[in-house]
Amino acid sequence: MARIIQISCLPDRGFGNQLFRYAFARAYAEKFHATLETPPWIGQQLFDLHDPPPSCWLPQIEDDVIPDGQVNIDLSGYFQFMPAITYYSRRKAKEWFRFKPEVLDRYPRPTGWYAAQHLRRGDYVALSHQFCVVTEESYIKAAAQYNIPENSLITVTDGPVAIRHYTSSDSFLEDFLLLMRANVILRANSTFSWWAATLSNAERVYSPVVEAKTGWCDVAFVEGNWPRCADIPRFKLTDLHLPEE
Repeated sequence: MARIIQISCLPDRGFGNQLFRYAFARAYAEKFHATLETPPWIGQQLFDLHDPPPSCWLPQIEDDVIPDGQVNIDLSGYFQFMPAITYYSRRKAKEWFRFKPEVLDRYPRPTGWYAAQHLRRGDYVALSHQFCVVTEESYIKAAAQYNIPENSLITVTDGPVAIRHYTSSDSFLEDFLLLMRANVILRANSTFSWWAATLSNAERVYSPVVEAKTGWCDVAFVEGNWPRCADIPRFKLTDLHLPEE
């Protein structure tokens, strides 16, 4: 009998969430010698991924449950917590999520050394009672603390900012690649820039320490891509530190 793992929820929500879902499903399927089947999703256009589409109906398990070796099931959830993340390593994620050359050629890297900061706004502002919205002043202080030259700093954001910023003329992908290719990254409490940092070869990554804060907050930044991505209780997020190997 065929051994199959599906993840029909994969295309739902943003890019960072999709990467978390695929990474866990791929790692789980490989660990238990099953074929991963996925619906069409943006990763098939960007990366060298050729998973077959769902071949049959399978029972969907409860959200964010790791099914302990079961196969012939449909995974569901976000898988943004350490027991799920320990199924794979940064090295494996960078293998799976290697951008196609033609995708990279579409968005040339800025010349020279540069730093990039991600200011997450959008739904975080609308739901600020639930999310921590890191202030612009926090980024300014972090850049000064870590000796990041102001004239080298590009800002990627989904909302208006008062400081110097890069305005994307295309899609989220251009913003993601700007972050990923930077020499230094100041990321947001966001899965989007967590993954950009994870897939990057940056010299340094700095992350905001948001803890359980909500609303507009001044926060400190620390070196590494590990503090919480966001603070959404239903997602059970924790300190995410992906092992290298």
